[in-house]
Amino acid sequence: HRMPDRGYFDIGVTYPTYFKPRSEQTWQDFVRYSQWVQAVGYQYIAEEFRRGKPRVSGFTTWEFNEPWVDFNWGVIDSRLIPKHSFYTFKRSCAKRLVSARYASPVWAAGETFAAEIFYSVEGSAPSKVAVEALLVD
Repeated sequence: HRMPDRGYFDIGVTYPTYFKPRSEQTWQDFVRYSQWVQAVGYQYIAEEFRRGKPRVSGFTTWEFNEPWVDFNWGVIDSRLIPKHSFYTFKRSCAKRLVSARYASPVWAAGETFAAEIFYSVEGSAPSKVAVEALLVD
């Protein structure tokens, strides 16, 4: 088994500007925050691999479900309840997908947002489409 790096479980250290300080978090906060990090990670991975088509031919996840109560990366928990990441991963695997490549999922006030927009269709040749984006503050 792999021992996690120091700070692996403390998302407040890894992502200090995104969440409340650990001393102020409840157990429910920790679950919500860790599931958000997992969901954003799965979404980014799935979308980035799809943007690599035809150079990239596919991807897989390491762990779909959790066989016992544990802290791990399954998208369905041990009670067979889908986690937040299940739904973001499912959306990222849709037949038709509009996605954006950006530097960070969170921006501070006054920071500049920039993104590349991509469109992908599974099972067919690339085609041109018009995409309209709306940024909401």
